[in-house]
Amino acid sequence: MEVVIRHKEGERVSALSREYGVSRQTIHKWIQRYDEEGACGLFDRSRRPHQSPKRISEEVERRIIELREEYGWGGLNIRDLLARKGVKVSASTVDRVIVRNGLIRDRDKQRPATRRFQRDAPNQLWQMDFKGEYKLPGGTCWPLSIIDDCSRFSIDLFGLRSTNSNRVSERLVRCFEKYGLPDEILMDHGSPWYATSHPDGLSRIKVLLLKQGVRPILSGVGHPQTQGKVERFHGTLSRHLGWRGIPQEFDTMCEALTEFRQIYNEIKPHSSLDRRTPAQCYYPSSRRYDPSPPEWKYPPGATVKKLTPRGTLHWQGRLYFVSQALPDEHVWVRQIEHRLLITYHDLMVREIDLKTRRTTAVVPKA
Repeated sequence: MEVVIRHKEGERVSALSREYGVSRQTIHKWIQRYDEEGACGLFDRSRRPHQSPKRISEEVERRIIELREEYGWGGLNIRDLLARKGVKVSASTVDRVIVRNGLIRDRDKQRPATRRFQRDAPNQLWQMDFKGEYKLPGGTCWPLSIIDDCSRFSIDLFGLRSTNSNRVSERLVRCFEKYGLPDEILMDHGSPWYATSHPDGLSRIKVLLLKQGVRPILSGVGHPQTQGKVERFHGTLSRHLGWRGIPQEFDTMCEALTEFRQIYNEIKPHSSLDRRTPAQCYYPSSRRYDPSPPEWKYPPGATVKKLTPRGTLHWQGRLYFVSQALPDEHVWVRQIEHRLLITYHDLMVREIDLKTRRTTAVVPKA
């Protein structure tokens, strides 16, 4: 998307091709899609993450392609092989090069959602999900789980009476205050992570994360395997409760969850951790929670507008809807021909067609 915007603002295709490491033909194709369909035409067809990947040179991309064609390896192995030659590139960047150049076999296309992955260090990624609803005589209980991806450490396991976003936000803040901030949090498309009542899915929890510099990630729709670690954690919890007996009161269920978390973190060895416990492998993040985060700094010269309490934008005497999750927030507004592109922090959230007055959510597909 950024390539198209920069071209529309006057930059040459050849220069952008060299900078981003993609062919001029590809850029012209993106420009044509934008002209025909707007920003959504690009995002709907793209598998790229919302933020631009780290740019690499044409020589590095060529070498990645050669290694892929020679060995058929994925991102991790190619990354390690390049590192021996003094070339630093992330595994995710290698994977994007492989996909962008059509070097995916049919059997590879069937596996992405179930491909195992693990971050290199604690707090690079947390996984968050609800265990499910326990209907107890003393009230309904929804166990909320937050797991560190690398160490499997249970950041939090707490019983809530509902999936209300305010209560979830309160628990998140407590976790942030105790353990610091992760780089990313992986969630599914359910409530309250994904605002199913909003066309753009932008929820207040996502806004909380963005303000703290935590990148929210949504798992693939219909693919719970993407959140494999928290799903396996839930399986272990179910077996534990089945063995001990499921409590029949809300308060005793919460006590049982606290007891299980202590056993899981500090006593039970984990096979994927070389028989160590999660507590032996986890350490808090150095990034601290800020209860009053500073205003996001948009690029110099950017047109920044404050939305109304209803999440709408005043523009040239008219009101345009942006998002109910962004009341009174500041957004970056870019006008490209007859379209407005609305960005909150580094997340593009809406496109407005000034000719038709149509507003459309801009959501990269998972």
